[in-house]
Amino acid sequence: MNTHKDAFIDGMDFWNANDGLAFGDPIEGKLLLVNTEDGGATWKELPRESQPDLEEGEASFAASGTTIRCFENGRVIIATGGKVSRLLLSNDFGKSWSTIYTPILQGEATTGIFSFDFINKNEGIIVGGDYQIDSLKMDHVFYTSNGGMGWQRPVAPTNGYRECVLIVNDSIALTVGPNGMDVSYDAGKYWESLSDLKGFHTVKKSKKGDAIVLSGAAGKIATISAKALTEKQ
Repeated sequence: MNTHKDAFIDGMDFWNANDGLAFGDPIEGKLLLVNTEDGGATWKELPRESQPDLEEGEASFAASGTTIRCFENGRVIIATGGKVSRLLLSNDFGKSWSTIYTPILQGEATTGIFSFDFINKNEGIIVGGDYQIDSLKMDHVFYTSNGGMGWQRPVAPTNGYRECVLIVNDSIALTVGPNGMDVSYDAGKYWESLSDLKGFHTVKKSKKGDAIVLSGAAGKIATISAKALTEKQ
């Protein structure tokens, strides 16, 4: 429990069954970070020196819970949004951080990165936009092939603001938002509409089996077959 008036948790992820990290909106200018080493039974706040400084108007979005991703060997990335939107990278379980700057739409409290995913250390995708303008197609989706040192716009972008992106395999990616969902068969370089089903906010592949599960408002749930997407590719 954190009783500070500004405390708000935006997301969490785990490296394994025991070690996990959760983060939240800034408190006194620093990103709130808490970790667990016992599978979530207990949590402790990381030292202030391990909490990155955030700029004025920079926070994060909790829309899909995918603005944090834990990777192997203590690597973790957190996406911020708002007036400033960037990726924060740690290779030592959150003890120290570096910054990856992004060209995604930013500058207002409603703009920035809402989700990201990486195939490996070099290839990744960021999505977002402005949640007040679902149909806006301006600097809302990018991909990188060099670990974020440079970002590229897709040849064909997603159909507006997106809240969650999932990389299914080395080439297939899915992204969802309030006004529909899109699929890419080339790691984010070209997107096409997969469905105009509305109201989905997050997407996740099952740990076992073939299902890709989408969830949204009012308990809405849908599934897609990962095998079917691969076959279509």
